[in-house]
Amino acid sequence: MVNLWEFFCFHKKFLVYTMVTRNLKIKYRRSVLGFLWTLLIPILQAGIYYLVFNRILKVQADNYVLFILTSLLLWGFFSNTLTEAQESLLMHSNLITKINIPLHAFPWIASITHAIILFLSLPVVVGISLLHGIRPTPSYFYLPVLILQLLLFAYSMGLVLSIIVIFFRDLRHLLAIGLQIWMYSTPVLYQAKMLPPEFSWVLWANPLGFIFSSAHRIVLEGSWPTLTQFTVPTLWAIGAAWVARAALNRARTMGVTEWL
Repeated sequence: MVNLWEFFCFHKKFLVYTMVTRNLKIKYRRSVLGFLWTLLIPILQAGIYYLVFNRILKVQADNYVLFILTSLLLWGFFSNTLTEAQESLLMHSNLITKINIPLHAFPWIASITHAIILFLSLPVVVGISLLHGIRPTPSYFYLPVLILQLLLFAYSMGLVLSIIVIFFRDLRHLLAIGLQIWMYSTPVLYQAKMLPPEFSWVLWANPLGFIFSSAHRIVLEGSWPTLTQFTVPTLWAIGAAWVARAALNRARTMGVTEWL
């Protein structure tokens, strides 16, 4: 099985650095506002959700703008990483078949690109919290841990999907529907405490459930996540990584590059 050094592409760090830099440059090339779009899009989305859910539908939640902004940043990272990672092998098939580049490098590059964008967006959360009169607490130092949990899970899932989609191209269309269902089963638009007691199992069954509830706890309450909120996502991420490494090993054995 692929060792951890290879799994995270440390042996190809120059390639990762070069392609991540290229991705970031392409993303903002010929754009008037450039990087500012990374900050503006989640703010505008949060404003729309605030208007619809808090003002029109009268969903009762304190500091709803801060809540929804935090949710959208995390969900945007996860969904964008999964979507781009899934397509990464097919998009770079010419390179993979001509040059000796590890298959998993491209899902990892997609994951790192969106992780950087997420980290650069975090000051918006701090700014909005200050506008709401909420001062950041030391619990904010847990946010990088939370993002690393989400990064590992998203990368692992994206790698598995990128291999499957080579054989089952319809998966690219099914993923969009799956992400939509996943979003509504995750505390993105609602707080975890709003779930009825009979549906509390959703947080345990959903790999993202405790990640989002932890983020809300940090940003809205200024509290550290509980041991459960740390342990469950960590186990999900490690489990996903194990499955991804097994899938990668199987793909190499099968000679998956011949199907590209």
